[in-house]
Amino acid sequence: MPIREHINISSVTFLDYIESTGTQYIDTLVKATECFGIKLIYQSPTLQSGYPPIISSTLDNFTLANYSNYGTYLRYRGSDVYRSWPRNTNVNTCVLMNGVASYTGGPNKTISTLSLGSDNNNIHIFHSATGGRFGKYRLMHLEMYADQQGNLLRLYKPAFIGRPGLLDIINSDFYTNAGAGEFLYN
Repeated sequence: MPIREHINISSVTFLDYIESTGTQYIDTLVKATECFGIKLIYQSPTLQSGYPPIISSTLDNFTLANYSNYGTYLRYRGSDVYRSWPRNTNVNTCVLMNGVASYTGGPNKTISTLSLGSDNNNIHIFHSATGGRFGKYRLMHLEMYADQQGNLLRLYKPAFIGRPGLLDIINSDFYTNAGAGEFLYN
């Protein structure tokens, strides 16, 4: 099955989450330059070492990760925005929009109001588009915004259609694993 397939939305079983075990990821096929904000709800079932991305275009351009030395870490346009949001196994919500990065249990931080990235790489979930790093996370919800007014570009929900993946509700496109193995799910 391709990593993106247009489907009939009535044939979908919605899930609570999909989970990467460290070899699976989603290529959203959205360029970092096309996305002006995100809202994601995720969980790190275990505290991981290193720099495993939750969502990323490139490690230096746009990355949100649980970083073992600091906590939950946001790197944006070549600069560290924040490195000390709580690093935990709770369900967390992160919103990057209109010049503010907000995170469950942490202070808001100012970011640029431009697109999430200045590179032409696709945004990946659970993986860095460059650098080959994988994260082990559960993803419950992801929104990508087309502009600073909050118009949705993509609205991803975990779903099952013969296998687990993410359904973009807006375009009726189903995204499956672009890596190895299969997602865990519930």
